[in-house]
Amino acid sequence: EYVKKALALKGIHTIEDANKNRLELLDEIHEGVVIFTAHGISDEVKKKAEEKGLICIDASCPDVVKTQNLVRMHLQNGEEVLYIGKKHHPEAEAVCALSPHVHLITNIAEIPKKLKEPIFVPNQTTMSIFDVEKIFQEIRLYYPHAHFSEEICNATRIRQQAVANLKGKGVDLL
Repeated sequence: EYVKKALALKGIHTIEDANKNRLELLDEIHEGVVIFTAHGISDEVKKKAEEKGLICIDASCPDVVKTQNLVRMHLQNGEEVLYIGKKHHPEAEAVCALSPHVHLITNIAEIPKKLKEPIFVPNQTTMSIFDVEKIFQEIRLYYPHAHFSEEICNATRIRQQAVANLKGKGVDLL
């Protein structure tokens, strides 16, 4: 909220709607500059923005772009992708838009049991390191030959490990 307020003071409007994806949000923009956030964007969103004549600035995080490129490479190799992420999150939305062979896994119950191999398993960069590992372990039960690539960004990892290290140290509130 602080960032949004600071941007508004500079005349920059943020557009978001929990009921719309980024492709749908572009329908609300008819001219000017669009800045895509660090979460990454799908090729389809970027193409639509360009077709509308918008000036596009892609502020995608390099870690997010790296994960997207890894997924693209594995898709080109004919692999199914089990992408661990959060439903309706822009980062997951962008990766899942790459192909119908990308399957969003938000929890253990959503692991498909009978996909053809090979299988590639990456994750959203801002996930819990602990939750991702649990899902990785469960996927290994069904797909022991799957290729895993833990993609938690370093800043997220450091914060989560710092919090985990506080357990049992008398911290009442964080």
